[in-house]
Amino acid sequence: MIKKNAWEENGLYLEYEGNVTSEEMFQSNQNYVEDRFNDIKYIIVNLSLATSVEITPSDLVMKAAHSNTASMFNSNITLIFVVTNEDIKKDVQFYKENAKNGKIGWSILIVESVEKAREVISYFD
Repeated sequence: MIKKNAWEENGLYLEYEGNVTSEEMFQSNQNYVEDRFNDIKYIIVNLSLATSVEITPSDLVMKAAHSNTASMFNSNITLIFVVTNEDIKKDVQFYKENAKNGKIGWSILIVESVEKAREVISYFD
């Protein structure tokens, strides 16, 4: 389930816990229509508290397509996934490959801690 959806000064922080459904993952797309989305520099998607992600490969391809479209409005985003579970990491890697195949304008990183993600975005200031 989504635990946190928080706008920060230069980005967006999403945190999921427990069993995450594809519907919950798609809910984050609502952030793409916010005016402030056009000015952010990063999105952190913290999946370190998630025990599983129930999302099909076709849903991952669709999510990547939505991100590709959003990157046309703001191509300056670094998308950082925080993942510790190996099965979830495989899903994120699949998403990343599909987003890159769709010519997404964002950098996509996978890290193992929120601290590492925060370290990455500290270079934006």
